[in-house]
Amino acid sequence: RGPSLLPVEAPNADSAGLVTLSTICRGVAMDYDAMFAAYQRAMARKPLLTNLCTAVPLMAFGDVAAQRIEGSTTADVQRTTTMVSYSGLVFTPLFFQIYRLQERLLHGSPLLLAWQKAIFSVVVGGIPANGIFLSLSTVIEMKLFGKQPTGEHAGRSMIEVLCNKLRYDWPRIVQGSIVYWVPMNFVNFYFVPVQYRLVISSFAAVGWNCFLSLVQHEYVSTSKAAPQR
Repeated sequence: RGPSLLPVEAPNADSAGLVTLSTICRGVAMDYDAMFAAYQRAMARKPLLTNLCTAVPLMAFGDVAAQRIEGSTTADVQRTTTMVSYSGLVFTPLFFQIYRLQERLLHGSPLLLAWQKAIFSVVVGGIPANGIFLSLSTVIEMKLFGKQPTGEHAGRSMIEVLCNKLRYDWPRIVQGSIVYWVPMNFVNFYFVPVQYRLVISSFAAVGWNCFLSLVQHEYVSTSKAAPQR
């Protein structure tokens, strides 16, 4: 009599699905690790360029989100162009130097250093950067793209709109920056490992960019100025 053969149970659909899902998850994790390692190498070799390649798309994403919140069904390319111009030409290069400066100037225990960095970046970098943002965005949109103020601000000149923004919107943005970025930066500097800080701040920047876009475009419409007769 030959050896008895035990019946082999064929895998059911559920177990096969679990195996496939597990394989996919492992593959995604490996791909993520490889991409993150490549990103870290790029950050070490060309930190400013890598920061620009990160910040500019995030600014565009934040502006598009703001347009959706406002109820727009079509993308305002000129508006997004203005926002990413500020991010690429002003914000990212400025804060690239601010972060380097605070590494040289600030010292202390980990807790004290985290608070110092959180406050330093907002006060030294955030306050002037927000004023530049409002000024540059207003000039580009009204002079280059011909956008005009609406509602109670209709008919105002660019200088009047700009003065109004610096008088009322600038303090609002500074207050928002203190409330949002000081605790966010503290958590990032104190609790998050160094290699993950940029990722955390990048995700946080999407919400902030959306807020900036909403504030900037409260008074400026997307319509061209009517021709004078």
